[in-house]
Amino acid sequence: MSPQRQKEETLAALSGHVTGLAERQPLLMLIEDAHWIDATTQEALDLIVSLIASSRVLMVVTFRPEYQAPWTDYDHVLPLALTRLGRGEAAEMVERVTGGKPLPDEVLNQIVAKTDGVPLFVEELTKTVLEAGFLVDTGERYELDGPLPPLAIPTTLHDSLMARLDRLTSAKEVAQMGACIGREFSFELLAAVSPLQDDELSGALEQLVDSALIFRRGNPPDATYSFKHALVQDAAYESLLKSRRQRIHQLIAEALSAVSPEVAAQEPELLAHHYTAAGLAEQAIPYWLSAGKTATARMALVEASSHLQHGLEVVATLGASPQRDTHEIDLRVQLGTVTMMLKGWGAVEVQAALVPAQNLSVKLKRADVLFPVLWGLWLHLGNRGRHRDALKRVEELLDVADVLAEPGLVVLANSAAACTHFWTGNFELASRHRDRVIEIYDFDRDRHLVEIYNHDAKVLAMTWAGANMLWLLGYPDQAVQASDDIVELARRLEHPFNLAFALTGGAAPLIYRQEPDELLRRTDEALTIGRDQSLGIVSELLVPAYSAPALASCGRFGEAINAVMASGKVAASMGSEISEPEFKCLVAQWTSAMGNVTQGLRIVDSALAQIDRLGERYVEAEAHRVKGVLLVASAQTHVMAAAEACFRRAIGVARSQKAKSLELRAATSLSRLWQSQHKNRDAYDLLAPVFGWFTEGFDTADLKEARVLLEELAQAQGVEEGVENRFEELKRLMPTD
Repeated sequence: MSPQRQKEETLAALSGHVTGLAERQPLLMLIEDAHWIDATTQEALDLIVSLIASSRVLMVVTFRPEYQAPWTDYDHVLPLALTRLGRGEAAEMVERVTGGKPLPDEVLNQIVAKTDGVPLFVEELTKTVLEAGFLVDTGERYELDGPLPPLAIPTTLHDSLMARLDRLTSAKEVAQMGACIGREFSFELLAAVSPLQDDELSGALEQLVDSALIFRRGNPPDATYSFKHALVQDAAYESLLKSRRQRIHQLIAEALSAVSPEVAAQEPELLAHHYTAAGLAEQAIPYWLSAGKTATARMALVEASSHLQHGLEVVATLGASPQRDTHEIDLRVQLGTVTMMLKGWGAVEVQAALVPAQNLSVKLKRADVLFPVLWGLWLHLGNRGRHRDALKRVEELLDVADVLAEPGLVVLANSAAACTHFWTGNFELASRHRDRVIEIYDFDRDRHLVEIYNHDAKVLAMTWAGANMLWLLGYPDQAVQASDDIVELARRLEHPFNLAFALTGGAAPLIYRQEPDELLRRTDEALTIGRDQSLGIVSELLVPAYSAPALASCGRFGEAINAVMASGKVAASMGSEISEPEFKCLVAQWTSAMGNVTQGLRIVDSALAQIDRLGERYVEAEAHRVKGVLLVASAQTHVMAAAEACFRRAIGVARSQKAKSLELRAATSLSRLWQSQHKNRDAYDLLAPVFGWFTEGFDTADLKEARVLLEELAQAQGVEEGVENRFEELKRLMPTD
């Protein structure tokens, strides 16, 4: 399984356990202090809440007002706002703590007034008063043994808790050590930290249990203890001097390594926390990095980001040194990876994480670290559509790869160059770098890089600068063959994302060739991969976008538009704009086909503006052509000159890029316009040479349309003598039906 799928299966198993228990007998679940919940436990809780609507489960979740429960609107969830206790309720609670024995009125009145209806404070302050020594138990009630001392009753919960701890003498130090460990702690770990002998330690812990400040499960040495409330832990912790607190945290970290060595591997964040609290930054930082990597492997991405951010905070406390810079680079590289996984390649947080790492790598002359940083920045900028900035990263990647002289990195750098030059419409340079990838790529040597960079260099280069670009350049059959080869290579890699990427992005020639059946077959397979492997970027972004043209080919324009819009929302949430102009051109045509030409024109104008802003020019010729087609479709005579200008612009851009397929489309559209204006010879003379250039793909939609149009033009009345003969000559250059 992919890490994400394993995580989801684990959560499903936990929720299944809950519903399974409920099938045997009614089940009570208590979730306390949900305001402190971690992200993954929140996922589990959300899943369980959604599943128990019809189960025999009573779940009680308590939390502070700042916690935003996502399921309070469910029909089977009842929100209950717990207000402060009233005077009568507070007095009743006091009586329960005293065992039904009344307190003197002046003592009760002070307790009720000072606690202000906070239940924990009522309970703790009552116990503090009972333990203070100025009350006498007469058997039926408590009475003062003299005048009530002016400061006898603490005014805050913290003071009340501290007063109780102070009266426990040696047990107070044990509580302080336990508080440093956490809300819950084991006898074994506490014994490893405490200077007390086991029997002394057990006695001190019994005092704390008897006072109800902590609870115990099991018996020493296998006992586990927990503080009654986080505020009890806080009171004990804050009563320590900073130097003493740091020393205890150091002892805890060292003891954890000795007593529970598996913690370093499974929960390195615990060691990181204690070394940080001990003020030992150099020891803490590697554990924060390890915690980030461990959480990433489990797809606990929110937690991973938090661990790495904690690590950076610790790094900030260090003085300037190469070691300090190395720590920051390591943390930032991992944070960049986590952020891309969590928020998408285009998220602004990716740049915030990686740019400082780039600067530090240059400062330290660490080319080995600089390469993955530049790769991450290139992915980020490319997905945001900032291709001009991405080109700078490409040049740096090529330079660093040459310095490192590692063939696999040279392949990756050339793959990045091929893609960016493709996106910017520089097909000649894109071809050159793609050919370099093909030349030096070695499957056995380079396949491991996909696990590090999440992309296989050859699959990536051949998707954009191979299959996609071959069609644009006028090789429809070679484009399909390249698309097939990409999918085969991706299958050999056994990397789910790369296979899904090849099945979608690599299927663009099928869109251009208007072959919906094969396109749907591939996107259906990609959808299965996305769902099985929990790859949301596949199932929610790539598949809807690339399956939409197949829906449109069946006349299901509304569904196609909705699919692209849904994909676009996901892309926008990730900060991604790549290929957006291309899909806007498709949506514009589908919108027009549904009768709203004006809206279609607005959409294509938006695409053209985006092309100028981003510099994503591989689709520029098509965008101008689509605008011309929609102007013609508006059936307004006064816009025909504008339509012709659009077609001419499209032809000019296509010729400058040597994009023969786009030139053919634009020439066909202009020839259609001229045909309607009875400029048959001009139309024929424009289209015939472009059509005659092609040596393959004559069974594809664009070439079929051009051929039919040429036949119509050749046979039209008023065509000059000899045109038909020229067409007959042209037909001899291509396969017959």
